[in-house]
Amino acid sequence: MKNKKIFKGALITLLLLVVAYVAYSTMRAYTVKTAAEKKSGALPAFNFRGTDGQPVTPAQYNGETLVIYYFNTGCDHCEFMTKEIISRKDAFSGVKLLMVSEEKAENIAAFVARYALGSYDFIRVAGDAEKKFFSTFGTAMVPSMFIYGKDGRLKEKISGEVSIEKLLTMIRS
Repeated sequence: MKNKKIFKGALITLLLLVVAYVAYSTMRAYTVKTAAEKKSGALPAFNFRGTDGQPVTPAQYNGETLVIYYFNTGCDHCEFMTKEIISRKDAFSGVKLLMVSEEKAENIAAFVARYALGSYDFIRVAGDAEKKFFSTFGTAMVPSMFIYGKDGRLKEKISGEVSIEKLLTMIRS
């Protein structure tokens, strides 16, 4: 009888610990997301690493219309969007596109080579090895796009695939 009470008490304690951990994790994720959303009006501070090994920071885009494109090299939607962007490259005149992935550098390099992304002046590809995209931008859904105006203010936030026409309309609005 005493063993059953001890077992029951241990089980209840374990269950309470699991519930407390889930509640803590949920609140922490919510806090990080809320903080990122509060900052989302202005281009947040970030420090990614370009495929050329050089740092990529917001200061490099002062006064530019910037689209930050969070992608994954194995994502069909991301591949489709990349092909669409390349096919309409002339429509991106006056726009800078920063593609960011948290994948391994070799996967990103293979993606860049497959689509010859290094040959487009308006496209820069960077890695997020420290996996800070979520805490910086408030989402890590693949694909996601953040359109910032020349004033450095967020104009649009897109989660998921979007038609190239709608993307261009959002950029130009």
